[in-house]
Amino acid sequence: DGHEEDEEGSIHDFDRMFDDEEVDKYATYEEYLDSLVSEEDHRYLEDEDMARIIAELGYRSSGDTLSREGFNKLKYQLEESRNLISRKKNKAIESEIVAQNNESESGKYGLFLQYPLELTF
Repeated sequence: DGHEEDEEGSIHDFDRMFDDEEVDKYATYEEYLDSLVSEEDHRYLEDEDMARIIAELGYRSSGDTLSREGFNKLKYQLEESRNLISRKKNKAIESEIVAQNNESESGKYGLFLQYPLELTF
C-alpha cells in the first residue's frame, strides 16, 4: 500500500517521498547530495566532502534525504522500468509486423510491390 514500518514502528510513505524525475536528474549520488548543498554551506564549510556528509544526514533538506542505497535502488528501478517499457514496445511492434506479414502471406492484403508503378515523364 506504499507504506512501510521501520524498526521503531514509524510509518514511511515511500510513494510520496521521492519523485522519479528528481532522482533521475542526477547521474551519481554525489551529484544528488551536491544539489542539497547551498552556496552558503560551501562558503562556511570550505570542504565539499563535509557539505555532502551534512546533506546526507538530512540537515540540508526540507524533506527526507535519500541514503546512497536508496538512491541507487531508485536509479535501478527507473532503469528497469525503462527497459520493461522498451521491451513491451519492441514486442508490440514485432507482433504487428508478424501480423501484417501473416495477412500478406495469406492473401488478405497484397504487397505494395505487386501493384504496377505508374511513371509519368
